[in-house]
Amino acid sequence: MNRRILWFIPVVLIVGLIIWNWNWSVSEEDVVGNYVNTNYDKPICCVEAPHQPDTLELLPDGTMKSGFYGKGTWKLVGSSSLEWNYTYEYGGAVYQTVVENEIGEEVRLDLNYKTNHYYRKIR
Repeated sequence: MNRRILWFIPVVLIVGLIIWNWNWSVSEEDVVGNYVNTNYDKPICCVEAPHQPDTLELLPDGTMKSGFYGKGTWKLVGSSSLEWNYTYEYGGAVYQTVVENEIGEEVRLDLNYKTNHYYRKIR
């Protein structure tokens, strides 16, 4: 009996850790809301991401507003990527990001995984 318990406990812990860190798929309702730019003060790696305070608003009708990107449209690509289209001084542009949806965490839109630069959902 004790051998079964000793075997069972590590298996439950490993399965629990996998579930806790799993990136769950999202729906359009999950990503609609307001986001704030987090960890933007790292060295600039890409000019397409804001390296200043910014708020991104994803609206239910598929439009978006941002101080950095301006106005545009967004769509969910698959179950874990988000793409937004916007215009800037040289024409149109597209930005695609990974949507992180982990248990116990707010939805995040990764801008640069290596520097932990992302938009964090606030509502």
